[in-house]
Amino acid sequence: MDPLAHAHINLIGGVVSVVMAMVYYLLPRLSGKQIWSQFLGEMSFFFMVAGVIGFYSVLLTFGILEGNRMIGQGIVYPLARAVYQPYHRIGFVLSALLMGIGHWTFVFNVFATVWFRDRKKIMEQVTRPVKERV
Repeated sequence: MDPLAHAHINLIGGVVSVVMAMVYYLLPRLSGKQIWSQFLGEMSFFFMVAGVIGFYSVLLTFGILEGNRMIGQGIVYPLARAVYQPYHRIGFVLSALLMGIGHWTFVFNVFATVWFRDRKKIMEQVTRPVKERV
C-alpha cells in the first residue's frame, strides 16, 4: 500500500477521530457549556467515517484492478495506473469531500459551543442569590 494512503487512513481515520472524541468529551467539562448541536456532532463523525471508508475502498478497489492488469498483461505499475487515473481522482475527491464535510461540521460545532452557547450549569448557580444556593 502507498505510504501516503497508509498515513491518511491511520491519521485521519484513527488519530483525528480520537482527537475529535476527546474535544467533544472534554469541552463541556472544561468550559461548563453544552455542545452546540448533538446532531452536528454525530454528523461530523459519520461524514468522517464515510470518507475514510470511501478512501479505503477506492484504494482497495483500484489496487486489485491495477494488480490484476499488471499480472494479466505483464505491464509495470505506472502503465496500469494510467488506465484508471481518472477514476482514481473521482473516488479520492468524493471521499475527501465527505471527510472535509465531517471536519468542517466539527470545527463549526466546537466554535459555536465556545462562542455562542450559554454557560448553563455554571451561570445558573452564579445568578441565583446566595440564600437559594444554601
